[in-house]
Formats: sequence, structure tokens, C-alpha cells
Amino acid sequence: MRVLAGKCFSLSHDGYRYEFCPFHNMTQVEQAVRWNSFAGILGVWKEWIIVNNTFQAMFLANGDVCPGEKPRQTKVKLRCGDQNKVVSVTEPTICQYEVRFETPLACPIDAFLVYPALSLEGKKEWEKIEEALYHEEITLQGYNKYRRRLFQKENFIPPDKSDKEIMKEEKAISQEVEQALSSNIANSHSAVKVASVSEFHSKAECAKAYNELLAEVQRLRKQLSTSGQLQERVNTSELTSNKQDVKVTAMKSNTTASMTNKKDYPATLKSNKEDLVSKESASKLYKQNKNLRGDQGILFNLKPRYSNEDSNVVKSQLSKSQEF
Repeated sequence: MRVLAGKCFSLSHDGYRYEFCPFHNMTQVEQAVRWNSFAGILGVWKEWIIVNNTFQAMFLANGDVCPGEKPRQTKVKLRCGDQNKVVSVTEPTICQYEVRFETPLACPIDAFLVYPALSLEGKKEWEKIEEALYHEEITLQGYNKYRRRLFQKENFIPPDKSDKEIMKEEKAISQEVEQALSSNIANSHSAVKVASVSEFHSKAECAKAYNELLAEVQRLRKQLSTSGQLQERVNTSELTSNKQDVKVTAMKSNTTASMTNKKDYPATLKSNKEDLVSKESASKLYKQNKNLRGDQGILFNLKPRYSNEDSNVVKSQLSKSQEF
């Protein structure tokens, strides 16, 4: 049967796909459900089930845990067949499976006899056990016990552990657990100490940094307040100077305007005087011409340039000039 090691054989049945790998494990995958389908191990190779002088089945144990907290297990019964294949899979009891596997290796009559599979020393021991049972030197319980030890020597089934070995292993495990716990406690204490020291230093550093930042903020606030007062003073002085400048500018403009008006008055008066002089000279010439010629003819076509209204305007201006 060792030629089947490393090979796997599958069967699809009732919406499940079963896969049997001799001397390895047995798996089950749900195919009917598309989402959240079941996939688990029905057992891992453990030993042969030997009844009398025959290898009755392969035993796979310690599979995935069932709802009742029991590991799944499988018995694979070998039958003679034309090819290697899984014929059927049943579940007589919850989480306990039975598989029928056909193979040409099971076809010889003595294929699953235990005696032919034994070594030379194993065969001799086997014969002694059978002879002791025949002569009733041992009980049936002793017979099964001696045979199991023989199968363990031949590596057909895993070896059993004695009570002393079990106690020794449990003691070693307990010691390891205690050491691990003590080391973890020591590490935790040291970690707490380091954490406390580091926390103290971090708090001191934080307090120092906070005080420095507070001092800097106070300095900046003081500087800002001082600059604000200076700015107010500057703004006040600027407003005062601006008011004074406005006043001076207004006075200058008024003075300039008055001066320009004063300058315009003499020119106007001068032009008016010239006009009056020319009018008087014209009237004198007119009178002389009339006296010389003895008629009313005139030498010059002189017309008065100003009307009565113009003369009145000139008079008023002259009166104002005298007041100025």
C-alpha cells in the first residue's frame, strides 16, 4: 500500500466533494452552496485497525472539530477492485465517517494479513504470542497487549506512552509554562519601570517646553501691545498733521484767490480809464471839428463804444476800487 502514498482520489456525492489521500488525510468540500461553503478535514492518518490477523481498515483521526467539540474521524475500508477509486462515503454517526476504497492491491487473499508484513524478528515474536495464547499461558487481554506492542515495533500503529512518561511530559510542560510566566512577569515589571521613567522624563520635557512656549507667547503679546500703542500715536500725529496741512492749504488757496482777484482789479480799472480817456478825446475832437467847419459834419465816424449800462458798470467798479 505504500505505493499509494502521495496520491489522492476524489468522489462527488450529494453536493460534496470528498478527497482521500492514503497515509495523509481525508477532506470534504461543499459544492451545492456557492457562498460560505463548508470545507474541512475529516481526519488525519493515524494507524491501521487490526482485527485478528488482518488489517481491517485505515484509521484517520483528529479532524476538524464538530459542533459537539468532538474531532472528526474516518475509517477507510479496503476492498479488491480493478482500479484505485473511492466508491462510497457514509456517516453512520455524526462526525464519524466510513469510506469504501477499492484497489487492485487488495485482491490477493493474503494481501491484508498481518503475519506476511512482519519482519523476521517480528514473525518470531508473533509465533511466541500465538503459542502462549494457545497454551493459555496468557489471557486474551494480555494477548492483545503483546500484539499491540509488536505492531508498534513494526510501525503499524503509533507507540503508546506509559504513565511515567505522561507524568514526566506534563511536569516538563508545567515547568516550561512557569518559566515563561515568570519571564513574562519580569519583563512586564521592567517594562513598567522603563515606561514610568520614560513617562516622568516625557512629562518633565513637556512642562519645560510648555513654559518656554508660554514665555514666548507673553513676550510676543507685550511686543504686539507696544507696537499697537506706537501705531495709535503715529496715526494720531498723522491725523493732526493732516488737519494742519488742510488748514494751511485752505488759507493759502484763499490768499492766492484773493491775490489773483486783487491783481485783476488794477488791470480792469486801467482798461476802463483808457476807454474813458479815448471817449473824452473823441468828443473834444468832434467839438473842435464842428467849430472849425461851422456845420454838423464830422471828420471821423466816431460812435460811442459804451452804452449807458456800461458806464454804470464802470462807475460801480471804480467805486469798489476806491474801497479796496
